[in-house]
Amino acid sequence: MAPLLLRVGLIAFCVSVCAARNGFVKDQSTTRIPFPPGVPPPRPYSDIPTGHLRPLGYQRRPASTVPEAKKMPKPRDFYLMYIKQLQPVVFRQSLHTVPAATTWTEDTYLKTTYGHLQVAVVVKKERAKNVPLKMTLKTFLREYHYEDWYLSTVTPQDMLHELTLPTCLQCGMRKFLEESELWMSSGGTASLLHSHADHNLHCVLAGRKDFILIHAQHKGKLAFHADIAYPEAGSSEIDMDRVNMFKYKSVADVPWSWSTLWAGDCVYIPAGTRIHVDYM
Repeated sequence: MAPLLLRVGLIAFCVSVCAARNGFVKDQSTTRIPFPPGVPPPRPYSDIPTGHLRPLGYQRRPASTVPEAKKMPKPRDFYLMYIKQLQPVVFRQSLHTVPAATTWTEDTYLKTTYGHLQVAVVVKKERAKNVPLKMTLKTFLREYHYEDWYLSTVTPQDMLHELTLPTCLQCGMRKFLEESELWMSSGGTASLLHSHADHNLHCVLAGRKDFILIHAQHKGKLAFHADIAYPEAGSSEIDMDRVNMFKYKSVADVPWSWSTLWAGDCVYIPAGTRIHVDYM
């Protein structure tokens, strides 16, 4: 079985502007962009393909939503029903027992308690370079509402006592857990279309995340480049914010499923699944 990777996401909200800081806080609304996107009807006599220079999802309607479970299962059932079957699934409101789901949603608490810790921060426009900046969490929290940054780091050891494992990863599944990653932004971020060599349990502690999932069998239609060391991992060369449908016509032939996650929700994503995430 491939390793499991636990990802936890925070999209924090700033309710006031610091008088000492120049500029404007980025739009923090989680409802400003509907999802999934609507596909406009074809225009008669137009040579422009549907969804040309629009974000991924505008090229064809979704095939389905990601299946949802009534509750998060115990480890054995999680393995038999989802991991073994390579079946994506969403668990709604499944983080009630995790302390971080309450404490980490406040910037003030994070600054006071963990502000001294070193974290990895990515500049959004340079994410393809994959060279994160190193800074303290306090510095990131002071600037991320203004800068084009997001935090993407292995969860610091000092914070792990508040990130208790979700039910489905406790007991026997613990030994398969590769690492825990912390992701945080002020919204308005979209990922590359990518995949991982490990299974992912992606949980949202605050904010909203929109997921597009595509089966690995369609990678040939997505200009996808595999990682040499880990063939299940890789990313697409296509600009997901502005898909060139003249160059990448086959995108319109690829079925996709979707789900929107809110605070307390988790999604299991099998290794090799193509993933595109928008962070509101």
